[in-house]
Parts: sequence; C-alpha cells; structure tokens
Amino acid sequence: MSRAGRVVGVAAAAGALVLGGCAAGPANDAPTSPAVTRVTCDYTVTGGAARVADPPSGSQVPASGTVTVTLVMGAGTLTLTLDRSAAPCAVHSFESLAGQGYYTGTGCHRLTTAGIRILQCGDPSGTGRGTSGYGLAPETGSPLVTCSDEARTECHYPAGVVVLADPEHDGGQFFMTHAESTIDGDYPVLGTVDEAGQQVLSEIAERGFKPDASPAPAADTTFKQVTLG
Repeated sequence: MSRAGRVVGVAAAAGALVLGGCAAGPANDAPTSPAVTRVTCDYTVTGGAARVADPPSGSQVPASGTVTVTLVMGAGTLTLTLDRSAAPCAVHSFESLAGQGYYTGTGCHRLTTAGIRILQCGDPSGTGRGTSGYGLAPETGSPLVTCSDEARTECHYPAGVVVLADPEHDGGQFFMTHAESTIDGDYPVLGTVDEAGQQVLSEIAERGFKPDASPAPAADTTFKQVTLG
C-alpha cells in the first residue's frame, strides 16, 4: 500500500473525512507520462562481423519517442536525433551498436558528391565491406522522403538525414546526406542531423577525396567519441 493510501485509511478510521479527501486530491491531479509503444524486431545473424558486437534484443523495442546521438569527428561534431517511430528496429540497432562502442574509433569510408550526395560510415574495417554480423528487415515510408513513382525507385532524401545503408545484410553501416539526393526508397531513415552538423557535412564534401584514394573523404571523419543521450 502506498503512503497516500495509508494516510487515507488512518483518516477514515479517525472519522476525519476531510483530511482523507485532501490526501487523495493531489494524486488525481498528477500528470501521467504517455505510454511507450513497443514492437518486436527480428535480427538475422549472418556472422563475419567486422568488429565483435552482440545483436540487439528484439523484444519490447521502443517504437515511439526520439534518442540523441552525438558524433565527435575529427572534422567537427554532429548531433543526430533518431526517430524511433519511423524505423524502430533500425534505430534500436544503431543505439545498441553505439552503446557497445562499435562505431568509436571508426571513420567514414565513402563520400559521393554527384547525383547521390552522401557520406557513408559505420564499417570498422574501413573498406565498405565490413558488417555488424546481422541484418534486419527494411523499414520504409519515412515522412522525410518523397517518391516520384509508385515503385519508389526515385525518392528524394533531403539534406541532413541519417539512413541505414544496407539493412538486410548489415545493421551497422549508415550514410548521411550532405545535400538533397535522389535514391530508391528501400532504406530506413533513422533521423536527422542538426544544423551545425549539416555544416560539418558540407565542409567534408567541399574538401573532396583523399589523393589516389577516392571515394574516401580527405577530411578527418574518425569518430573520436560517440555518446547516447
């Protein structure tokens, strides 16, 4: 029994009904937190992870609210706001890997500056072929993405969105758009990059590629620190 419940009981026994009413009043006025929607996610283990990491739990995964991730790179700091409602299983994967230190110390291996304008990261091997050792079903239909055809082959991704790169084969690699890009609609959109972070992405794109190492960016994109919350 709660403390409030004991006070009401004692008041009733003493006949002090007014005091009992006062004790119960504030509890009725207390604000209630919105219920968190939860879903079940399936993560398929494929093996051969580029860095040791446990697949995330697929039970009781939050499917509402947002989570903040700060990426401190050599080139600058990006603050990401991940939207669980748009792609709960993909966001849960990103959170899990970030919390295990999977991304810390890794860099971005691919920069594109024509047509598709992205910075791709999240492969500890730095080759673009390394994976987390598991995949998940694609979650599509983000309100941030608009498609010009029913088949979703030409979809417009605005600047500053964070997207899982190859969900069916890898829960780890992701890309960030440094400018509006037209890509097919099969990629889960994790969330957005803050305004200051978008400026950092633009500067990385402007610096171009490492000499004789395209598509690797010339800027220092190493994640020196990855912080959740």
